[in-house]
Amino acid sequence: MIYLEFKRSIHNKTMIYLITVTTAAFVMGWALPFSLEHITAIRYDYYMFSTYTVFTQFGFLLFGFVTSYFFNKDYKDRNTIFYSYFKINIFKYYLMKVTVLLIEEIICIAGGLLIIGALFGSFQYFLPCLLLYTVVVFQYFIVVGAISLIFKSLLMSLGISIVYWIGSIVIVSFGGVCKYFAVFDASNSLYGHVEKYFSQGISVPAAEFTDPAIGFGLFIIAALILLSGTSKKWILKGL
Repeated sequence: MIYLEFKRSIHNKTMIYLITVTTAAFVMGWALPFSLEHITAIRYDYYMFSTYTVFTQFGFLLFGFVTSYFFNKDYKDRNTIFYSYFKINIFKYYLMKVTVLLIEEIICIAGGLLIIGALFGSFQYFLPCLLLYTVVVFQYFIVVGAISLIFKSLLMSLGISIVYWIGSIVIVSFGGVCKYFAVFDASNSLYGHVEKYFSQGISVPAAEFTDPAIGFGLFIIAALILLSGTSKKWILKGL
């Protein structure tokens, strides 16, 4: 079934959309320092951090639509009954969809980093950036994917995702346990350590990845709870 999902993803142009938004993230990472800071040249390390900022601060807008489209397309095409024939429940379906998006996005990010590395003549940050960018986008797939399964309408799914994104920015500013609503937000300590890594070459302490790990755990638990509440209506929504 994973193979079929990849074929359907290509047929539905989801991969093209992922390539497009990932390219947009890299372009924004390049353009923003020139427009906001009025610099005349950009270093490789600064560009990689600038792109990381784009992924963390604008990722919901960039990747939210693609994720909602990938999930809600099955509702529009009335495909849910197809999955029921193969004994695939909503949890397997969700996991399969997120896995396909994640693998395709890893390919997109890796391709972008290879091109950028070739342009700068260095691949020093290829692996760190591949990891950082991927985990940031992964949270969007988890959150927006779950929301898209609850709401049949693409516009509704995207709208609720944007509301969550804006709300998380406000909530995370209170600190404490609220930081788990947006673990990669600039207000959290990990962002500052990543900045030091690119600007000063200071390694990010392993303890700084504890909050993202907890955050992902909470995201997954929340997603499973939401899916369990709509599991009986899932097939009917696609009919």
